[in-house]
Amino acid sequence: MEKSHFDRGLAFFYSENYEKALIEFSKAIGLNPMFAEAYCNRGATYHELTRYDEALDDYSKAIYII
Repeated sequence: MEKSHFDRGLAFFYSENYEKALIEFSKAIGLNPMFAEAYCNRGATYHELTRYDEALDDYSKAIYII
C-alpha cells in the first residue's frame, strides 16, 4: 500500500505539485516508517519548497535507515 502513495508522490513531484507530493510521501512513510526512498523523495520535495531544515531531517532519516 505504501508503494501506491509513493508512486503518486513521484507523479506529483514531477508535475511540480509539491504540496500534494508531500502528502503522498508522508502517507507512504506513515505506512512504512523504514521506507528510506520515501524519506529521500520527501526531502527533495522539501528542498524544492526551500524548506531546507525539513529536507535535511528527511535526508538524515533516509541515511540512518540505509
